[in-house]
Amino acid sequence: MQAGQDAEWVVLKEWSGETGTTVTEKFTTTERVFRVSWNSSELDRGGLLDVYVWSEAKRLVMLSAGLQDHVKKASSGTFLVNASPGVYYLEVRGTGVKWHVAVERRKS
Repeated sequence: MQAGQDAEWVVLKEWSGETGTTVTEKFTTTERVFRVSWNSSELDRGGLLDVYVWSEAKRLVMLSAGLQDHVKKASSGTFLVNASPGVYYLEVRGTGVKWHVAVERRKS
């Protein structure tokens, strides 16, 4: 991703954690697209990172699984979520990783 593309996004909320399941607090989006950026590093061989995007009504909106790159031992990336404006939360499942996840919106 080019640096100029990152400048088009601003962080709404962000969280960090390690091995286990974390359910984030809710966040509100006013646009039809938001972005989730993430990075992780392995604590143990074979670490895994999965990010679930849930609506306030507890409907699964998106799942991005197997995000950890085992060759590099540290990974990062982004994915777009196309959904109606509303209230959402994330469920982050990490196994053998330290992680950081942010929800971002397009800069106005």
